[in-house]
Amino acid sequence: MKHETEVYLAAWSRRVESSSGTTDGWVKFYLPDDDLLDKLSAFGDDAARGTKKAGGKLFKMILVEVDEIDEPVGVNLPKPLKLSQWAALLCKDPMFYEFLKGFHTPMIDLMRSSGVKFEPDIEKRCAQVIRFGCSVDSRSMLDDNALAAETFTEAFHQPFKQYKASKE
Repeated sequence: MKHETEVYLAAWSRRVESSSGTTDGWVKFYLPDDDLLDKLSAFGDDAARGTKKAGGKLFKMILVEVDEIDEPVGVNLPKPLKLSQWAALLCKDPMFYEFLKGFHTPMIDLMRSSGVKFEPDIEKRCAQVIRFGCSVDSRSMLDDNALAAETFTEAFHQPFKQYKASKE
């Protein structure tokens, strides 16, 4: 299960060692709604009772403090890639050419019949197909042309992600 949500810190306790044994540290959060609580309860009765091993399941949790406008505090996150950058990365991926040959054969045939001279370099050939399919002269136009951006996302980027995930 992967879930991203905003939670609020309610309480916490440090690990305590005493003559009667050790009590592990703990953290308690307020959840925004019962949906996440319902998902967590699926891990079993032990999780619901708050026992240490939560039904034998192990969890990894990442917490990032955010400010009042939901920007991370003290974290230098990389800027998201522009669509033109995504397009360039896709063209460098050898699996992308295989994806194009399998899923965009009619467009490639249309390009041939339109007289397009394909580049011998596969990376450049992929860029030609993206430009043709998105009706742009340059991949950089994907960043400023809403229709081209939507076409790239729906015809190339998202389907390729699904294709690649199915092959791994």
